[in-house]
Amino acid sequence: MSELNISIAQYAQLVELVYEGVEEEAPWSSFLKQLAIATHSLDASLIFSVIKPEPDYYLLTSDEKFNMRSDNATKQLLSLSELLHTFQPKATTLKDSIDEEKFYQSELYQRHLKPIDVKYMIGQDIVFEDSLRAKLSAERTSDKADYDDADKALFEILIPHLRRAIHLREKLLQNNRLREVASATLSKASIGSIMLNANGEVISTNQMAEVILADKRGLALVNGRLKATSSKYNSQLKALIEEAIRNAVSGESYQGGSGFSIENLPGEPVLEMVIKPITKNCYDGTNLDPAVAIYINDFQDNNLEIEVDTLRKIYGMTRCEAQVSIQLADGKSQAQAAEELNVSINTVKTHLRGIYEKLGVNNQSQVVAIINRSSARLL
Repeated sequence: MSELNISIAQYAQLVELVYEGVEEEAPWSSFLKQLAIATHSLDASLIFSVIKPEPDYYLLTSDEKFNMRSDNATKQLLSLSELLHTFQPKATTLKDSIDEEKFYQSELYQRHLKPIDVKYMIGQDIVFEDSLRAKLSAERTSDKADYDDADKALFEILIPHLRRAIHLREKLLQNNRLREVASATLSKASIGSIMLNANGEVISTNQMAEVILADKRGLALVNGRLKATSSKYNSQLKALIEEAIRNAVSGESYQGGSGFSIENLPGEPVLEMVIKPITKNCYDGTNLDPAVAIYINDFQDNNLEIEVDTLRKIYGMTRCEAQVSIQLADGKSQAQAAEELNVSINTVKTHLRGIYEKLGVNNQSQVVAIINRSSARLL
């Protein structure tokens, strides 16, 4: 392998930026800017191509005007690139890869690259599969020399790091999406969810918990920590959280949770909570992982909304039967449901008989129980 034409410190910085780019809002933008500087390029790019079922493209570039582009104009531009679809397992220049003269006469070059004086290009595949491709590339203007062996060597020692970083970002996005789905499901079921790390700091909340905290309805967020808004409950809450953290770091495979409620009046809870440790088998070098999960049932905010069309699809109900079912599951009487739906009580009773038949039950309490346990609440 040829010697690099950058210092060890510059190379170390590029590698560091590769891994920092996993969590950047504009992924790898800092790395691409630094790579363009290190290689004296007009710009540097990461181009992701989804080949199946339909071609699609995602462009990340050091040029902020064009970074994170996946619009139709960008897709059209990238679809014209012969180099993009050329297999480049090693770093190769334009002249190494395709017919230069043919390229300089192409629509891509004449319409898009020549006006900005792009003359030289270098690229290497990070991933080249049937369904997905990712390529690192850079471009120089005509006043510079073509890319040389040292530039190729730099690309080739960066590619394994980029391949690993892309895999890490895929795992990060997958985990984030799984957490988002779980949090949204709890919110849909009117359950607030708050995660604390081993230092007792709040590290995540779902939508329902955010509403409770914003309204200071029994709980509040103070300097990144969970507090009860009433001093009467705060010391007890603090003690339960500290106990859960101790249990979380104890390493035992199973730990039960503690119940806790905040009341306006005796027997009239505002919030009910379960405070549960999240155990790890061994210390893994960080206190930033979730150590305590707090699940909150808010009695003042019933967010359990059910879509009429969802009940129709699941149980084969008519629209009117589904509307009556929702009213009853929400705790309303037949008379209240009739008033809410602007129909007579006899109409509600008629629909209720149809509901009984479709659910295979014979009384209203069974209807309420089935609807309140139904997965329809989570859709």
